[in-house]
Amino acid sequence: GVRHPKLVVEARNLAGIDYPPITLEPTARVARIVREGRASIEQAEQALASVQANIIGHHGYLAADNVGVGKSREIALTIIDLMERAKQDGRNLRLLVTTKSADNIADLIDRELLQAVLEGDPPGFEIVRVSDLKASKAKKGDTKYEPLPQYPHAIYVTDFYNLAPYRAALQEVGLHGIIGDEAHRF
Repeated sequence: GVRHPKLVVEARNLAGIDYPPITLEPTARVARIVREGRASIEQAEQALASVQANIIGHHGYLAADNVGVGKSREIALTIIDLMERAKQDGRNLRLLVTTKSADNIADLIDRELLQAVLEGDPPGFEIVRVSDLKASKAKKGDTKYEPLPQYPHAIYVTDFYNLAPYRAALQEVGLHGIIGDEAHRF
């Protein structure tokens, strides 16, 4: 793989804290993406740390890298790695991916996941753009809505503002986890 094109340093207030060791190896697909230079070694390490926290530690993970390090690319790698592991283990995996706006969704999904990281390769899982499915949106005080499609391996993508109107439909999907981009905006 390649090192990050920018100098990546840790914050002074974290300098005395050892990072937990990464004991997981990336899936073959993620390893190939890094080897081909579509993501940096540092981005892959951050993604693996989040996957490890989820799979081994059974808890959440906060990636608070500075602007420009590539958190969107780290999220893309995390999604790919988690999906590949679920398929290898014969498990379903449905994740909610949320961020602050339609522009952020376009950046995260279209530019980072599909173009930069996958470079046109099929993702191997479904990408459901929740706000495109207007019939699944419950009106205030109404309980009638169309269910969202359920796939064995899928990410359900929406912005923060559409979480409430699609809440019931999202709950019925049987989500296994949430990845929040721009989480400080929640």
